[in-house]
Amino acid sequence: MKKQAVTKSSLLINQTIFLLIVLFVVLIFPNTEKGIYVISNNEFLLSIKHFLTNKLSSFGLIDIILILTVGLLIVLINKFAFKPITSKYKPDNSITKLITKFGTLISIYFVLSSSILEEIVFRGIILPGINYYSNPIIGIIFSSILFALVHRDKERIIQLFVFILGILLSSILFLGGSLWACIIIHAANNGIGFFFSKKEDIY
Repeated sequence: MKKQAVTKSSLLINQTIFLLIVLFVVLIFPNTEKGIYVISNNEFLLSIKHFLTNKLSSFGLIDIILILTVGLLIVLINKFAFKPITSKYKPDNSITKLITKFGTLISIYFVLSSSILEEIVFRGIILPGINYYSNPIIGIIFSSILFALVHRDKERIIQLFVFILGILLSSILFLGGSLWACIIIHAANNGIGFFFSKKEDIY
């Protein structure tokens, strides 16, 4: 059976639907009468709501410091630990190929929306969800493993980099940073990797 080609409109529609669903679950539903009733009677959901509210409600000097520090660390890790190894691998990222095919505006939208989606899901929901039943270290490790598994690549070294990225982003939240700092670093990492790499070298 021939694989159906992914069109620009279908990519935009799917991405937008996922983004709207996540934003509804995080920002709108918890403040509805039904949402307030459901969440207030469930300690697990209440802990996630408090975590999200706290991490989305502020952005300050500590965030700027963490963005600069963690961002520089990611650049150094990528440049000196992973780039020498991954430079010989052929890219295997179908999403990036689709973005390349559909142009700059779609690329910007996809980079930003993916960063928001993934950070809310992995660092805003999954991380505190695991922490509720364990502790921050286990939460950071397991949420980062899930983060790496979602970013499938035939080269395991790429997934290792994503795993380390997940650990660094998760650590920001426990160093006093906000979810906005994670989103900015995530978007910058994706954007730099996409816009400043040769098309044949993007991964």
